[in-house]
Amino acid sequence: MKTKFLRLIALTLCVLMLMSSLLSLTALAEESAASDSEESEDVDIWETLKPAYMATAYTSITDRMKGDDVIAPMECFCVIDGYAFYGDRLTGEMVFLKLTDPTLTKEAIDESGEIPEYTAYYSTNPYNIGSASALGSTQSTAATEKEKLYSQIIIKYSENDKDSEMNSFASAAVNDQITVKNIRNGVRVEYTIGREEVKYLVPRLIRAEKFLALKEQIATNSTSKRDAEVFNAFYQEKDLDKASTTKSREEMKAAYPITEQFPVYVCEPIISTQELLRLERLVKSYTDYDYETLDADHAETDYVAADKVPPLFKMALEYKVDGDEITIRCKAGNIRFDSSVYKLSDVIILPYGGAGDCNNSGYIFSPDGSGSLLDFSDFSSSFTYSTSLYGQDYVYHTITGAHMEVARLPVYGVYQKVENNSTALEEVPVLDENGEQTYDEEGNPVTELVEVSVPLEIAYLAVIESGASLASVNIMYGGALHMYASVYTSFNPRPKDSYILDGGISAGTNAMWTVESKRKYTGDYTIRLFILDGTEDGDVAPGIGDADKSYSDMAAAYREYLTGTGVLTPVEDTKDDIPLYIETLGAILTNREILGIPYETAVAMTSFQDDIDMLTLLKGEYDIDNVKLILSGWCNDGLIPYVPNDIDIEKALGGEEGFKALIEYCKANNIDLFPELEFAIAYRDLSFDGFDQDEDLSQTIDDRSAIMKEYDPVWQGFISSRMGVISPSYMKKLYANASEEYNQYNVGGIAVPSLGQYLSSDFNTDNPLTREDSRILVTQLLEAIDGHNDKVLIAGGNDYALPYATDLIDVPLDDSRYKYSYASIPFMSMVLHGSKQYTGTALNLAGDLDYQVLKTIESGASPYFVVAVNNTSELKQYTYSSVSQYYSVRYSIWLADIIVTYRQINEALCDVQDSYILKHDILSSDGNVVKVTYANGISFYINYNITDYVVNDGGVEYELPAEGFVKVSADGTIVMKGDSD
Repeated sequence: MKTKFLRLIALTLCVLMLMSSLLSLTALAEESAASDSEESEDVDIWETLKPAYMATAYTSITDRMKGDDVIAPMECFCVIDGYAFYGDRLTGEMVFLKLTDPTLTKEAIDESGEIPEYTAYYSTNPYNIGSASALGSTQSTAATEKEKLYSQIIIKYSENDKDSEMNSFASAAVNDQITVKNIRNGVRVEYTIGREEVKYLVPRLIRAEKFLALKEQIATNSTSKRDAEVFNAFYQEKDLDKASTTKSREEMKAAYPITEQFPVYVCEPIISTQELLRLERLVKSYTDYDYETLDADHAETDYVAADKVPPLFKMALEYKVDGDEITIRCKAGNIRFDSSVYKLSDVIILPYGGAGDCNNSGYIFSPDGSGSLLDFSDFSSSFTYSTSLYGQDYVYHTITGAHMEVARLPVYGVYQKVENNSTALEEVPVLDENGEQTYDEEGNPVTELVEVSVPLEIAYLAVIESGASLASVNIMYGGALHMYASVYTSFNPRPKDSYILDGGISAGTNAMWTVESKRKYTGDYTIRLFILDGTEDGDVAPGIGDADKSYSDMAAAYREYLTGTGVLTPVEDTKDDIPLYIETLGAILTNREILGIPYETAVAMTSFQDDIDMLTLLKGEYDIDNVKLILSGWCNDGLIPYVPNDIDIEKALGGEEGFKALIEYCKANNIDLFPELEFAIAYRDLSFDGFDQDEDLSQTIDDRSAIMKEYDPVWQGFISSRMGVISPSYMKKLYANASEEYNQYNVGGIAVPSLGQYLSSDFNTDNPLTREDSRILVTQLLEAIDGHNDKVLIAGGNDYALPYATDLIDVPLDDSRYKYSYASIPFMSMVLHGSKQYTGTALNLAGDLDYQVLKTIESGASPYFVVAVNNTSELKQYTYSSVSQYYSVRYSIWLADIIVTYRQINEALCDVQDSYILKHDILSSDGNVVKVTYANGISFYINYNITDYVVNDGGVEYELPAEGFVKVSADGTIVMKGDSD
C-alpha cells in the first residue's frame, strides 16, 4: 500500500514537471513568435514590393486589379449607382468600373470574389507600367520614370528660387504615407508627400569608437561590402593625437573643441538631402541605432543640429459618384506645407489618369481653340506643352509663347482602342471554294459561329468644374522614356511672378526677383469625369448595334451636362434665315487744321444714318432682313474711347437724336442692335473722368499698372498694347455709372465683347484678386448686364460667360496648328450649336476667305463682317492693335461679297440652325475631308483639299468639289453643292 502511494506521488510529480516543461516551451514559442513578428514588422515591405511594382507586367486592367503572388489584389471600396471603385491602399491607384449590370451591390461582388463585368473604365494610372518602354524598344523604362507613372499627384515647388518636384509614389507611397478611406458616395485618398521627420537618423558628430561600432554593424549585417565603405566615405576622423602639425591641431580644436576630450568622426558639413537619405537608409537597415541614441551622441559631442525643415506637403483627393459621372476634388485650402520656406508652384493632379498607350490606336482631345486632336500615330519624340485656360493673364510681366488660339472651354479627353482585348463568338457565312455563300437544302444561307477578337474602346471626357481659371491643360508624351501619352491639369493656388530689379538696385547685371501674391485660392479644384459608353452622340446601346466612342460623344456629353445645369438652353427665336452679323466702325479721332492751327476732332466712319441706309439696302434690294448690328466707336471719342464712367454719344455720327432714330428703326424692323461698351480694357483715361488708373487698373506684382500685351509677328513675342487692364473689382462700379445713362435709351441689346474674352487677376496689395476671384466678379457683372438687357453679345466665349450671352462673335473655328495636331475639330461649335447663335472671325479680316467660309459651314456658324462707310484711310494713323486690325473694311468694296457669301452660307445652314450637331467625322487620312451630321438628319461633306475628292459613305459615293462641300438630306439625297468659285 505504501509502495503504491509512493508510486502515485512520483507519477504526479512527473506529470507536473512535464506540464511545466510544456508551459515553458509554449512560452518560449510565443516569445519566439512575437520576436519573429517584431522582426517581420521591422522588415521594409517595399524592398520586395517596389521591384515588383517596377517589373510586373499585366495584360489588362482586370489583371492589374487581380494582382499576383507579390502585389495584392485591388480592393473594392464601394459600389454606387452602377460604378465600382477599386483601389490599391499602398500606391493610391484607383480604378472606376462602369458596370454592365448597374444593379450589382458591393456585397454581391465581394461574395463572388471576381471582378464584375464592365462596359467602360477609368484608371488613375496605366495598368501595364511594369512593362513600360519606349515605342519600338525592348529596354525597360527607368525606375524614376515608373515612379511618376505610378503617381496621382506631382508637386512642383521652389526654395530660394530653386525649383524642385516630388511625386506621390516616391515621396509618399514607399514611405507608407498614403491613406485610403471610404466617404459618403466615394473614396478619399490622403497623401503626405515628403519627409515627416525633421531630423535624419544620421550622426553628424559622434565619438570615434561609437562610429566604428556603427560601421562594423553595417559591414556585418549588409550583404554588400560596399555599404560600409559608402557610409565611411561621408565621415572624417578628427583626432588631436593624429594631427600632423601644431597648426592643424589648433584649427581642429577651434572647429571641434570636443576633440580635447576624445577623438570624433564628423559627417560632411556640405551634404545633399539625397545623400543624407542614403546614409539614413544604411543606418536604419543594418544597425540598432535610434533617435534616442542619436540625441545622446550629439549631446555628448556638443553638436547643435542645424537641419532645415524638409519639404512636406499634405493633401487629399476625393473621388465621388455624382449623378452619372465621377467627380475628383482637391481642396486647395487644405493643402498644408511650410509656406515660410517653400513656394508652391503647381499641383499636378492625375498626370497619367486615363493615359493612352501609344502602341494602341487613339488620340488626345485638347481644348485648343475650336478643339484639336493629337493622334498617337503622329508622336515621334517626347514633348510637353501647356495651354492656360481662358488665355493669358495680362497682369504678369513675362508672357511667353507663340500666337495661339485660346482654350475657351475647360475640357479635355482621351480615346484609345485596345486590340485583342477579348474574344466573342460571331455568326459568319460559310463560303464555298469560290468564296460564294453556301445554302442548305431549304435555300437558307449556311452560317457558323467563329471566335473573333473584340477590341476595347476606352474614352473619357474631363470637365474642370471649379478652379479652371487657375488651371492649365497639359499634354505630354514620354517618347524615349515610355510609350504613354496623357493630358492632365495643373493648378497654382498662389500665383507668383518675377520681375527685373533695375534702376541701380542690383549690382552688375539686372537680377530677377520672384514674389508671391498675398492672396491664395482656398476653394476646390474639381474635375468631373465622364466615362463614355459610346451612346452619347445618338448611337444605339452596346450589344444592340454600333456604339463607337469618339470625340463626338465627348461633345454630346458636355452639351448635355451644360444643358442640365442651365448654362445652355435651346434657341427659340430663330427666323427662316440665319443671322448676318455686321459690325460698323463709328467715329475716330483725327487731326485737322484751321488757319494752319492743328486740332483734334472726331470724324464719322459710319454714321447712324449710314447704318440705317445699309440695313434698308440689305432688306429692300437683297432681301436680307435678319441682320444683327454691332456698333463700335459710337460714344466717348469713338474707336479709341475713354473709360465709360459716362456716355457721350458722338456728334459726328448724328448725336443723341441719330442714335435714337437708329434704335427706333431696328425695333420697327426686328433687328438686334448691340452698341459696344468696354469694361475690361482702358484705352484712354481723361482727366477728371472719375477713373484713376493708379487705383482702378489691375496691378502687377511690383505695384505697376497692368498693360495688355499682344502677340507681334514681327518680334515673335508679346509686346505692350498701351491699353490698361481694368481691375475686376472696379468693373461693377464702372458699369453702374454707364448703365444709368445707357438704360435710358432702352436699346434692348448690348455688346460687352471683352467680358467673354479676357480674364486677369490683380496683385493690388490692398485688394488682391486671384484669377478665380476675378472670374466670380466678372460673372456677377454679366449677371447684372443680362438683367438689364434682352440680348447680350460677347466675344470669344469663355465658358463662365455662356449663361448670360445670347450671341457670340469671334468664337474659335480652328486650332493653333501645333506640330502634333492631327486635325482641328469644331468641338466648341458642337457644344453650342442649337443653343447659342455665334460667329467666327470676321470674314473680311480672314487671311483666306474661301477657307474661312468652309470653316463657317463646318462649324454651323453665322457670317460676320466688319465694315466702315467713310474715312477708312484714317485708320492708318493708329498703331493700336484694336484699330490696326481693320485693314480691309471699306463697305463699298465688300458689299457684293457680303451678299454672295451670306446667301451661300444661309442656303447651307438655314434649316439646321436650331438643330444639334450630332456627329463629326474625319474621312481622310490627312484630316482635310470631314463630315458633319445634324440631329435632324442633314449632313455636310466638306473638302479642304485643292483637288476634288470622292467619298464612299456606307456604299454611297459623293464627289466633293475642291475646297467645297456637299449638303445631303436625311435620305441621302444631295441638295446643295458649294465650292470656292
